[in-house]
Amino acid sequence: MTIRKLIEAVEQGTLCSGDFVSSADLETIESVFPMEDEIGAAEYVSLCMDGSIDAAKALMDAVLPDWSVLEIDQARASSIRAEWMVCIRDDLERIDPGHCITCESNMLSRAWLLAILRALEATQEPTP
Repeated sequence: MTIRKLIEAVEQGTLCSGDFVSSADLETIESVFPMEDEIGAAEYVSLCMDGSIDAAKALMDAVLPDWSVLEIDQARASSIRAEWMVCIRDDLERIDPGHCITCESNMLSRAWLLAILRALEATQEPTP
């Protein structure tokens, strides 16, 4: 599995959508963040899906230490639903100078999680 599958599950809102983390969800998360890592990234992912902003910040600090949040904004997508936008930037400019990764979701923590995952995907070495 790849980070792309995890991104798609977060975008669709199907990851950790019940009262517990299913074995399929755990397998998807562990394909990117092994459970035995020292930072507990896999747990942060499930907490982000549940709405934890603290988990999103902790995950970014752990896996993208040289990145910063450029902007967080909320805009009404409709009269009943709000959308959150998070923009993060590589302070060391390893991808593109001035480039930031912007993601949107109906939950701030999920928008932030998507931005983190897309940043990790952008900085991955291509597989042969």
